[in-house]
Amino acid sequence: MCGFVCLWKIDDPALAGRMVEKIAHRGPDEVRVSRAPNVPAVMAHCRLSIIGPADGSQPIYSAENLLVANGEIYNYADLRAILGESAFETSSDSETILHLFRSDRLRWITKLDGMFAFVLATPDRIIAARDPLGIKP
Repeated sequence: MCGFVCLWKIDDPALAGRMVEKIAHRGPDEVRVSRAPNVPAVMAHCRLSIIGPADGSQPIYSAENLLVANGEIYNYADLRAILGESAFETSSDSETILHLFRSDRLRWITKLDGMFAFVLATPDRIIAARDPLGIKP
């Protein structure tokens, strides 16, 4: 199971790095700390790559969004087909969360099928969610 840390309105990548080091045993394969230009958040992710793609590094970010996630989106291929493959930069199922949010801001989380936990930050809000059964804490 991966681990992640999110700092909202605290611009301190070094602090996020120290925090994620404390949970690095959850994801020893890769550790990254990122910011997005227009998002008042810093996120860090320690990755446990079981069958994940090589291009599945996190946090995933753009100018307006920052995302960390853990788990598996079972219907990501179907969602990617609906959303349009050309919009995606990686083959990671986690990137599907970001594009789904951008496409349907009302009921987008209900379209995810899987076991997951994630935090998504925008310029004015932070969204934390997990699968309905709470498989991923």
